[in-house]
Amino acid sequence: MSAPQMYSDTEYIITAEVLDKDGKPIEAAHVSLTVSRGTLELLGESSDATDKTGIATIRASFAGGGVLNVYLEDKLAGQLTIYYKSIPGAGIGIVALYFIVLVSIMTYALYKGPIKWYREKAPS
Repeated sequence: MSAPQMYSDTEYIITAEVLDKDGKPIEAAHVSLTVSRGTLELLGESSDATDKTGIATIRASFAGGGVLNVYLEDKLAGQLTIYYKSIPGAGIGIVALYFIVLVSIMTYALYKGPIKWYREKAPS
């Protein structure tokens, strides 16, 4: 099972093709999605049965990010990772803290380097 990167706040049509060991489609197989971990919230449909061509179609969107389990009947068939489209609230705080520390280091380096040299060497 493979999927492209999936993001929160985007609607997806998730299709699953269920085949038997000979590659023939299985009708009426139950495919479902459940949240495994993270701050993920599944919006929309969470399950579907396959049609006569072995295809199940689930229309869903996600709030938050995390890992989604994909089940075929009652067996785990795979997992999908749902990514944030942008940095969540806590991430913004981390970026802001990093920026403050970086500016502080640059200010200190500037003061201890060129400014200190200029103050010591400058004519009075």
